[in-house]
Amino acid sequence: MAIQMRRGAYTNLNKAKLMPGEWAVVVSDDSEASDGRSVYICFAAGSVKRMATYEDIVNNLKNYFRDGTVDFSLGDDGHLKLEVD
Repeated sequence: MAIQMRRGAYTNLNKAKLMPGEWAVVVSDDSEASDGRSVYICFAAGSVKRMATYEDIVNNLKNYFRDGTVDFSLGDDGHLKLEVD
């Protein structure tokens, strides 16, 4: 079985054409991503999810708690730690 992965601008992403297990790397224009870049994975025909990195999650949470009273870090156990002032 060949390993498949696609890349390109979001405007060219056709989720219906992805194969199960195939990754799609969006290098520009994804309006859902703050920098326009994102990664998608196909689980089955028509079942595609956007993936998030640790950095994405931290940035999203910091934007949610904009008052600056909350900070986040990665604990020794690998879990996200919430630090409230």
